[in-house]
Amino acid sequence: MNALRIWCTRNLKANVTGRWQGINIVRTTRSSNRNFTANRNNINNNSSNGKQGVKSSNRPDDDQFTDWKDVMEFVKDISLHMGLGVSIAYCFTEYGFSTTACEGPSMMPTLQEEGDVVLVEKFSHRLFGIHGSSEGMKRSHFNMMQNDENSSSGYSFRKDETVDDDSVIFDKLTSGIKVGDVVVSRHPHNDGTICKRVVALPGDRVELHPKYRPIRNKRKSDLIVVPDGHIWLEGDNTRNSNDSRHYGSVPASLIVGKVLLRIWPLRGKSIIGRQLPESKTQNFTGSYVYSAGELW
Repeated sequence: MNALRIWCTRNLKANVTGRWQGINIVRTTRSSNRNFTANRNNINNNSSNGKQGVKSSNRPDDDQFTDWKDVMEFVKDISLHMGLGVSIAYCFTEYGFSTTACEGPSMMPTLQEEGDVVLVEKFSHRLFGIHGSSEGMKRSHFNMMQNDENSSSGYSFRKDETVDDDSVIFDKLTSGIKVGDVVVSRHPHNDGTICKRVVALPGDRVELHPKYRPIRNKRKSDLIVVPDGHIWLEGDNTRNSNDSRHYGSVPASLIVGKVLLRIWPLRGKSIIGRQLPESKTQNFTGSYVYSAGELW
């Protein structure tokens, strides 16, 4: 973005300088031509009969009209360059990449409570949608056809699908929303955005931790099937996160983009992978997920 601003500023400055220099040159040339014409007419008229006075060739109305025409062309050029720069910047930040600060404790330790600045890409989910399909039935067939190791049983898929950082970035840019992606989404009920991790996709069955089950059903949990076109979001800090366990599955249309890496502060590993929280720790209160098409 800084490079884009510098490029636009230099081109704007060059156009302004060149245009005003051009206007000064035109004015100087026209003034010289008028003086030359006036002197020539004066000489010719005096030598012919000596009676006819010198006719001035200065026409203020025409000069003012010409000057205003040059000014309008200058303003038009400036407007075109400014409009082009604003359009490029808008398209880049709206459909390409942007930065945002993720505040709060819900994504600790991946993102810190003070508000880490992250880079968000906004085009892959628009191009590729949800990995497998946005419909649960199609995702069931997809998972069975793929025979994916990551959908064998429950939280056994809580591991990075790729180990190499470059592969993580490339895979995120060239695929749809997958389990493990950290996404920025608009809040389903309130104003503002949320930053959470995708733990379930359409057709997946979610079993809530006993802490989040209804009072009447503390011992036995009914499985929640993620509807078509929706995703299930939870924070990495499962004990202190307001997420889908409170407001349910989130429409995929509310997704703003995927989080690729942390820009600030500069510490540790900056690339955000698909590593989900460890489910066997004592502090884990997240949901248990059965992938679509999984036999149980």
